[in-house]
This record gives sequence, C-alpha cells and structure tokens, in this order.
Amino acid sequence: MEGLIVIVRSRRPRLSKGELAEFIPEMRRLHGIGLIDNRIAERMGTTSSRVRWYREREGLPINKDSTGPELMGPLLKKTRELHAKGLTDKQIAKVIEISRHRVAYCRFKMGLDAIQSEQKKNREKLKAEVKKLHVRKLTDEEIAAKLGKKVAHIRRIRYSLGLERNLTPEEKERDRNKRRVWDLYQSGLSYTEIAEELGIRYNQVSFYRLWMMSQPEGEVEKIGNE
Repeated sequence: MEGLIVIVRSRRPRLSKGELAEFIPEMRRLHGIGLIDNRIAERMGTTSSRVRWYREREGLPINKDSTGPELMGPLLKKTRELHAKGLTDKQIAKVIEISRHRVAYCRFKMGLDAIQSEQKKNREKLKAEVKKLHVRKLTDEEIAAKLGKKVAHIRRIRYSLGLERNLTPEEKERDRNKRRVWDLYQSGLSYTEIAEELGIRYNQVSFYRLWMMSQPEGEVEKIGNE
C-alpha cells in the first residue's frame, strides 16, 4: 500500500438548468442588497458553500457584513428614512430584507426611539386599564367582564404587572375565618371549642388550621387582616 496516492475530488454544488434559472437571479438580487453568503444561504434554504461557488462563477465580489463601514452608511440612511415614515423595526426589516435585530442596532446607533406597532400600543393600553381596575379592588373575573376579555388573559396581564389577586367577598370571609381559627387555636382552644365558637364544622377547623400552618411565616399575619 506504500506509495498509493488517493485523489479526492471535491463535488461541486451543481444545480440543474431549471434550478439555476431560479437560483441565480435570486442570489444576485440578495447579493445586490448587500447580504453576505451566509445570509443569502439562509434566505434561499441552501448552503453557504453553494452560494459562494455560484457567486464566484458569476464574478460577484464578496459582500462585507452589513455592519461594516462599506454598507453601514446606506443602511443607516434607509433605516432613518423608513423610521421617519412611522414604520416599526419589523416593517423596516421586511422592506430592507435584513433581520429585525439589525434594524434595531441601526436605530440605536442613530439614537432613534422604537416605534410601537398598533398591536403593542393596544397591549400597553390594556395593561394600563387592568392596573387601574385592579387598584379599585376588582377581581380578575370582574375586570374580564368589564373589558370583554377572557379571565385567563386578565390573569396573565396581572401576573406580568406583578399584582396580587383581588379577593371576592366570599374569599375574604373565608380568609377571616381562617384567621379566627388560627388565633383561637393559638389561644389554647380545642378544635371542638373553636367549631362551636365560630359555628363551623370540626373538619373545617382542622383544614383551616393546617392550611395556615402550610403558609410562609411572613404571609400568615396578612391572611384575614386586610
């Protein structure tokens, strides 16, 4: 086996004539807007080596990354123009055919604030309304009915705002009973005596006391005192 020379020929990423008729114009178009080989490959669902091979065959120069000085100027200018027309980052990215993150980077370099979409404005408005109604002690169910939204949607918004759940009158009364059970038990009364004192069942006394014991120490004092 000594002296054996193995010649490995690299397989060129060839395409059929029909595929080439679609591939080359699209590749040239994406190259013309400044995309690098990797980005062109991502857009076209192919490999960067295939893009590079056909780009070189077409005599096209390699593009620098669009954050480089060669292309950054025109990109900033175009971003500023579209931003002035009220387009969001997502809309600008679609027009220029670059990523939304790159648009945000260009906008940041020029000191421009992000333009909110109507959907985001509506979302922020809804959050403000939920917060206002929550301050008025409305429950999730009541807020949902007032705003015409699902309770689960209101609950998610409340969680995102870091707001605690407002209790219904029934829940407040139940918490007051839990507090009474806890305080009476701490004073030395038995389950039977507590049940007679509050007019509730024996097993309810047991359940309330065990529930209070399971709560974090800092939370116990808050229950039933609001």
